[in-house]
Amino acid sequence: MKSLLLVLPMMISLDSFSQDISIIPKPVQIARDDGSFLLSSNTIVGIPPMNAVIAHIAEYLTAKVKTASGFTLPIVENGGTIQLLLNNVTDAAIGMEGYTLEVNSN
Repeated sequence: MKSLLLVLPMMISLDSFSQDISIIPKPVQIARDDGSFLLSSNTIVGIPPMNAVIAHIAEYLTAKVKTASGFTLPIVENGGTIQLLLNNVTDAAIGMEGYTLEVNSN
């Protein structure tokens, strides 16, 4: 009976997690589609070549991931499972500090 009482709250919290997407900062718009992304020790963070700003952001991201998961994610130029890119053209829909997050099967 004790194990059932422990499993039930976990099932409820997993169900509510699958119904809601928690992203900070809160997105202006979310479009859900099929697919998922699993962060693992094989995940690689890709950055554009010779971009100190993005390199610094990638280092910050990988440090936070290591603290939260224990994974040490490598940072590479051109490629990667996660790609950090800056817009070359201003996008009025997201403003100066907005972002686009795309998760797909690739």
